[in-house]
Amino acid sequence: MFIFLILLSPLLIRFNLSYITNIPTIRMIKAWIDFNASYNKLKNASNEPLNKNTILIKNKTRKELHIIVIGESTSAHHMSLYGYKRKTNPLLSKIKNELILFTNVHTEKVHTIESLQDILTFSINNKKKSSIIDILNISGFYTCWLSNQPYFEKSNTPVTIISKRSKYSKFINPINSIATDYHVLKHFRKLIKKNEHKKQVIFVHLKGTHTPYKKNYSKKFDKFKNINSKFGEKAGLIINQYDNSVLFNDYIVYQLIKNLKFYKDFSISLTYFSDHGDEVYDYRFFVGHNQALLPSKYMTNVPCFIWLNNKMKNEYSYSKYQFKNKLKLRHITNTLLDLYQIDCIYFPKRFSFFK
Repeated sequence: MFIFLILLSPLLIRFNLSYITNIPTIRMIKAWIDFNASYNKLKNASNEPLNKNTILIKNKTRKELHIIVIGESTSAHHMSLYGYKRKTNPLLSKIKNELILFTNVHTEKVHTIESLQDILTFSINNKKKSSIIDILNISGFYTCWLSNQPYFEKSNTPVTIISKRSKYSKFINPINSIATDYHVLKHFRKLIKKNEHKKQVIFVHLKGTHTPYKKNYSKKFDKFKNINSKFGEKAGLIINQYDNSVLFNDYIVYQLIKNLKFYKDFSISLTYFSDHGDEVYDYRFFVGHNQALLPSKYMTNVPCFIWLNNKMKNEYSYSKYQFKNKLKLRHITNTLLDLYQIDCIYFPKRFSFFK
C-alpha cells in the first residue's frame, strides 16, 4: 500500500486533489517530495553572485545594525504579550510600547527546516535557489549567523547551507548538547562589541522552547508549577515546563534588546519571530507539531515583533501602529528588506507587513 501511494503521489500533487492530500500519509509524502526538490535546488545552486541589477540599495551611507532573532517552537498562544493568562512575558510586556507587535502572523510550515527554507530562500526562474543572506551580502552588509541549534557537519540541512552563506557563522551547540540560550548572550555581546562594519545583519537562531522543554531553562525560571489539565497530571507538568521555557525565552529576547540600547550612532532594529509553534494539550491530547496532521492554530500562529532604536524610529513611522491583519510569516523577508531600504525583484514590497 505504501509503495502504491509513493507511485501515486506525483499525480496527486500535480492535480492538487486537496480532498485526497489531506490524508496524513499523502501529506507526508507530498511534504517529503517538496522538501527534496527544494533542498536539491539549494544544494546545487550556483556560487555565482546574484545579478546586482535585481537589487537597489536606497541608503548606502547609513550606519546600521539589524538583528533577526529566530525563535523555536514558540506559540503566540502561550505568550502573555499576546493575551495568555499566565505572565510568561513580564519583561517584554514592560517595553510593549516600544514594539511593533504583529498579532496575527501564521506560518504555513510547522517544522523548522521547511519553515525557515520557506522564509529565507527564493527561486530564480524555478531553477536556482538563493537566500536573503545572498541579497544582504551583495547589498554591502556584513552578515553573521549565530546559532544554538544542533549542527552536524556531515549532515547538512537547508538551514546549515543557508547559514554558511553568511560571512561569519558560529554554532555554539555543535553536538546537540543541553546548552541553554544563556550562551547565546555571551557570543552576541562579543559580536556587537566588535562591530567593525558600517552595515551589519546578525541572525540569532535560538534553541527557544524546543523539546524537551525542561532542558531549556535554569531553576531560576521554574516558576509555573500548578495547573489543572483535563488531560491528566503529566499533561499539566508538560504545560508548566513549556510555559517556563516561554518565560526564559522572554528573558533572552529582552536581554538581546537591552544590549542594543548602548549603540546610539547606529540605526538599529531587532526582529523576532518563531519558526512555528507547539501545541501543548491546548484542546486535545497532543503535544508538539506535525505537518502531516492538519496543523492547529497553536502550531501556526507565531509571535512576531520588531523593535527599533530612537535613531531608526526617526526614519520610520511604523512604530506607531499595531498590526492585527492576518499575515503570512514567509513575507517577513519582504518586510525586512523594506525596513532595510533594499528593493529586490524577488521579494516585492507589496507583501511587506508595512504595506
